[in-house]
Amino acid sequence: MGSKQLTREDVKALAPDSKAFVVSEAIASEPWLELGRSDRALWGKFSGSGKAPYRVMVDARDELAYKCSCPSRKLPCKHTLGLLLTEVDGKTTDAKEPDDVVKWLDARDKRAKKRQEPKDATSTARSEKAVAAAKARAKKRDQNVADGVETLLNALDDVARLGLNTAQFREPKFWKDLAKRMVDFQAPGLANRVLEIAALDSADKNWNETVLRKIGLLTLLLEAAKRVENVPEDLAAEIRYALGYTFQESSVVETGERLEGEWLALGRGLVFGRAINTARDWFYHIETGRFARYLQYSRNKEFDETYPTLNGYVGAMRYWHGVVKMRATWESTPKSIGRRALPDGVGDTFQQLVEKTVQTRSNAPWTTAIPTLLKDVVVRPNVERCGKTLATQWLVIDSDGRAIPAVAPGNVQGEPRKNNFMQDFFEASYDAAVTLFGEWDGQTLTPLSAIS
Repeated sequence: MGSKQLTREDVKALAPDSKAFVVSEAIASEPWLELGRSDRALWGKFSGSGKAPYRVMVDARDELAYKCSCPSRKLPCKHTLGLLLTEVDGKTTDAKEPDDVVKWLDARDKRAKKRQEPKDATSTARSEKAVAAAKARAKKRDQNVADGVETLLNALDDVARLGLNTAQFREPKFWKDLAKRMVDFQAPGLANRVLEIAALDSADKNWNETVLRKIGLLTLLLEAAKRVENVPEDLAAEIRYALGYTFQESSVVETGERLEGEWLALGRGLVFGRAINTARDWFYHIETGRFARYLQYSRNKEFDETYPTLNGYVGAMRYWHGVVKMRATWESTPKSIGRRALPDGVGDTFQQLVEKTVQTRSNAPWTTAIPTLLKDVVVRPNVERCGKTLATQWLVIDSDGRAIPAVAPGNVQGEPRKNNFMQDFFEASYDAAVTLFGEWDGQTLTPLSAIS
């Protein structure tokens, strides 16, 4: 299996946290089904809490890659770590690769080969007729988006005129139907923002305040969209990204701002849509302290690339054009250099987070995912009575006792978030303060990883 013999310490270094490794040791000692190995991979099935056994696969060649059918958002998950430990303990035996393992590995090879192929100018050149057709489609799309902007502005005017307490506005259906219309207008970015409102619980005591804040940011984006043709190029690009326009990644690799060096993976956020799922991996550039957000899309819950938290990578990223410049893409496949520590002293205080928010929103006021590393904080539950029920609000608390609200990572578009994932962050900071990485929307933090 591969060129390097795995050790227990290697597997421990891959674990996203100490708890995951402890649980994986227990999993490795349990019976596995269809356990096997080859020169390319490890595989097996483990009977977990689901109805069917989880299918676990590891591409064990130069760069370890993983795939598990469990719903865990940790990378790698405890089942993947358990499978690796069965190899360390000598429990795996040589076997013929199952069809699904072969299919997965071959698909990875095909994608890797495609990424490395040089672009042939003659093969990508299009005829004048094709170029003209593309321009016509782009013009039509611009008009559709403009119509969507006006439609959404009119709807928000109705909300302001009639008031949020009007019954229809408190129902998720109103916002979901509006989001569907934005998809019809080819403005998926607007649809996603409307779905964020649909996902809010109207019974929450802060619902009105939260919705008003989101509507305010959305209105700023809509007004900017009406002026997109008359603003500087970088700002226009930022607006179009927010509206949901897509751009060729190859053009970003050729023209985007280049930043090379060592990068540290900080965590992954997931959004499960009706048709497309999105993974956003965040990286920290060791030398400059800049963040980069790398996006992947999938029609299922599997993504081509995995980046374990606190794993280091050497490579060059290209930032997409814009005034905020957070989204980036790899210039070529980066080299994994194993687990790394966050440099000493790295992290923001709450005051520095506020200052960062002001700076970011002065450039793009509609920005809703500002990356931050908050140092010396703990995560604690705050139970409040909401009518006849008790509601748990999670708080991130600094060393001075100041607190900001937090919500769980990962969500299904248009549906309320499930805060049970916050328990992991509570346990990670139970005995001592940690550095917390997450996305800040100006009001609430979505933690993605805890670094002790």
